[in-house]
Amino acid sequence: MTTRLKDVMSTLFQSPPTQPPSKPANPTLILITMVVCTIAILSFFLFYNFVMPQAPSRLERPSEALIDEVPIWSTVASFPLPFMQNPQTVAALIILFTAAVFAFYGLAAYLSLKFQLPRVCRWLIPAAAAFFSFLSIWALPTVNSDIYYHIMQAHIALFHNQNPYYVSTLEFPTDPLYIYVSQPYRHLVSVYPTAWTIFTIIPTLLSGSEPVANLLALRFTLWLFNLANIVLVAQILRRLNPQLQLTGMILYGWNPIIAVLGQSKPDTIMAFFLLAACLLLILNHASLAIVALTLSALVKLITLPLVLAFILWQGIHRNWRGTLTSTLIAGFTTLMLYAPFLQEPGLVLRHLEEVNRGASAFPSGIRLILIAAFFMVLLYSTFKGNTIQNRLHGWTIIMLYFAIFFTTPVNSWYLISLIALVSITPSLPMIWMAVPISGFSFFLNSWEITSSDTFRLPALLPSRASIYVILTGIVAISIILVMARRLR
Repeated sequence: MTTRLKDVMSTLFQSPPTQPPSKPANPTLILITMVVCTIAILSFFLFYNFVMPQAPSRLERPSEALIDEVPIWSTVASFPLPFMQNPQTVAALIILFTAAVFAFYGLAAYLSLKFQLPRVCRWLIPAAAAFFSFLSIWALPTVNSDIYYHIMQAHIALFHNQNPYYVSTLEFPTDPLYIYVSQPYRHLVSVYPTAWTIFTIIPTLLSGSEPVANLLALRFTLWLFNLANIVLVAQILRRLNPQLQLTGMILYGWNPIIAVLGQSKPDTIMAFFLLAACLLLILNHASLAIVALTLSALVKLITLPLVLAFILWQGIHRNWRGTLTSTLIAGFTTLMLYAPFLQEPGLVLRHLEEVNRGASAFPSGIRLILIAAFFMVLLYSTFKGNTIQNRLHGWTIIMLYFAIFFTTPVNSWYLISLIALVSITPSLPMIWMAVPISGFSFFLNSWEITSSDTFRLPALLPSRASIYVILTGIVAISIILVMARRLR
């Protein structure tokens, strides 16, 4: 029993050994399958970027008025889509397309992990990844709403000379972007750390105050970061596990969350600095790595636990000088990025409070248990990080736990940092966990943003607690499958 328990702990907290991909008996069949996966995934992305945004619930959004501003949008919107007017039909399409695209995505990742892919896949996979995400630059402006809120924060800082962390959109009703910011967002001041606000200011400064130019400029900027992330995944695996470079690029660049949502969310830049920190760590540049990791957390606090893990690892290994240096560097980096916006210390505390929001859905007793369990995962994952592979695998486990219990599963883009880490620690157990978890979360998000008071989809789950039960069940089933496979 003790041996079995150790096997489970090893499966969870140590990087599993990876077998080199074997030579397929029929390379032509593998190539055909990969091409079919590419075409199938592409068809889904076309549906999500240009058809789903035409659901009545999405066309109710203020951004619908922008469709006539760009020829490709107005042309797409001119095609009659009567099936999109029926909630039951739309619900069936969401279920069908989500299940299909993640099945093809998982199949492509599995094939690349198990078999040596034909040489043509060396350019097919990265090219497809780049094109998949490029499509979402041109997605209809109704595909999501919070991007206008993010751009408005840049408008407040640039064109109104006000601090977006203390002044809300409501103060500027004459701003050209005001009418496109959805009502629930207008009363909010900026809720993200300061690095994200700085990154939204740059494309807004280059594109002026015109809403369509702002939208496309920010999407294009985030697409460039996504391209950089694909390159970083390849560079990290070239040093750690060269035979799995294509697997890593599929796991990141072909994931629907990355391709569809990555061009409108701050999590893409958060993942960029996280991957940069991983590469710097591999190159033995610890001081630069903690800077990059801190910048990642200052884009969005989801990766803050990894800053703690980084510093804790140095303390566990009695590198007291490194522990002190990393703490000072992280603190100084934070101070420098908050300095332009800080009017009182409460701003930092307000942002840290956001970390607790994800677990706030649980009763206080369960929340305390989850927090205690999180610190146990943090400590054990960090303690077992005796190699760089195990250290990064430990970060993946930390992000997996954090993503399930301390973020909002319906907001599937919160998984982008987890997807990035899974991409650089690819293994069959990780694929078994990451594919269904990201698929389930993406499905929940698609369902929620498509349903409204006037266009209501059928009730999905009885309570939010059932979401966490399903996610925990996915992890448990994945562990059972791994253990069963080892016992064969």
